[in-house]
Amino acid sequence: MDFLLDSGELPMLLWVVFFAAAVLSIGLGSVLSFHWLRYAMNPIAPIVAVISFAAVAFACLSVMFGVVTIAG
Repeated sequence: MDFLLDSGELPMLLWVVFFAAAVLSIGLGSVLSFHWLRYAMNPIAPIVAVISFAAVAFACLSVMFGVVTIAG
Protein backbone atom coordinates (compact mmCIF):
# COMPACT_ATOMS: atom_id res chain seq x y z
CA MET A 1 0.00 0.00 0.00
CA ASP A 2 2.91 2.36 0.65
CA PHE A 3 4.00 1.86 -2.95
CA LEU A 4 0.60 3.03 -4.18
CA LEU A 5 0.72 6.12 -2.02
CA ASP A 6 4.30 6.98 -2.97
CA SER A 7 3.94 6.41 -6.71
CA GLY A 8 0.62 8.22 -7.14
CA GLU A 9 -1.13 5.12 -8.51
CA LEU A 10 -3.91 5.20 -5.92
CA PRO A 11 -6.29 7.45 -7.91
CA MET A 12 -5.99 5.18 -10.97
CA LEU A 13 -6.66 2.12 -8.83
CA LEU A 14 -9.72 3.82 -7.32
CA TRP A 15 -11.04 4.65 -10.82
CA VAL A 16 -10.62 1.02 -11.87
CA VAL A 17 -12.50 -0.17 -8.78
CA PHE A 18 -15.24 2.42 -9.37
CA PHE A 19 -15.81 1.42 -13.00
CA ALA A 20 -15.69 -2.29 -12.16
CA ALA A 21 -18.32 -1.78 -9.46
CA ALA A 22 -20.45 0.30 -11.84
CA VAL A 23 -20.34 -2.35 -14.58
CA LEU A 24 -21.10 -5.11 -12.08
CA SER A 25 -23.98 -3.14 -10.60
CA ILE A 26 -25.50 -2.35 -13.99
CA GLY A 27 -25.04 -5.91 -15.25
CA LEU A 28 -26.49 -7.60 -12.18
CA GLY A 29 -29.25 -5.03 -11.92
CA SER A 30 -30.37 -5.61 -15.48
CA VAL A 31 -30.34 -9.41 -15.12
CA LEU A 32 -32.15 -9.31 -11.79
CA SER A 33 -34.74 -6.81 -12.94
CA PHE A 34 -35.46 -8.85 -16.09
CA HIS A 35 -36.02 -12.01 -14.07
CA TRP A 36 -37.95 -10.22 -11.35
CA LEU A 37 -40.31 -8.61 -13.85
CA ARG A 38 -40.58 -11.62 -16.18
CA TYR A 39 -41.37 -14.30 -13.63
CA ALA A 40 -43.20 -12.32 -10.96
CA MET A 41 -46.55 -13.46 -9.63
CA ASN A 42 -47.14 -10.07 -8.05
CA PRO A 43 -45.90 -7.21 -10.28
CA ILE A 44 -45.62 -4.65 -7.46
CA ALA A 45 -42.98 -6.60 -5.49
CA PRO A 46 -40.34 -6.72 -8.26
CA ILE A 47 -40.90 -3.07 -9.12
CA VAL A 48 -40.24 -2.12 -5.49
CA ALA A 49 -37.21 -4.45 -5.47
CA VAL A 50 -35.79 -2.91 -8.66
CA ILE A 51 -36.30 0.63 -7.33
CA SER A 52 -34.63 -0.19 -4.00
CA PHE A 53 -31.74 -2.03 -5.72
CA ALA A 54 -31.20 0.95 -8.02
CA ALA A 55 -31.33 3.41 -5.12
CA VAL A 56 -28.81 1.48 -3.02
CA ALA A 57 -26.52 0.92 -6.01
CA PHE A 58 -26.72 4.62 -6.90
CA ALA A 59 -25.92 5.61 -3.31
CA CYS A 60 -22.93 3.25 -3.11
CA LEU A 61 -21.59 4.35 -6.49
CA SER A 62 -22.05 8.02 -5.55
CA VAL A 63 -19.98 7.53 -2.40
CA MET A 64 -17.33 5.68 -4.41
CA PHE A 65 -17.28 8.44 -7.02
CA GLY A 66 -16.87 11.05 -4.27
CA VAL A 67 -13.92 9.17 -2.80
CA VAL A 68 -12.33 8.87 -6.24
CA THR A 69 -12.68 12.58 -7.01
CA ILE A 70 -11.35 13.62 -3.62
CA ALA A 71 -8.37 11.25 -3.85
CA GLY A 72 -7.60 12.20 -7.44
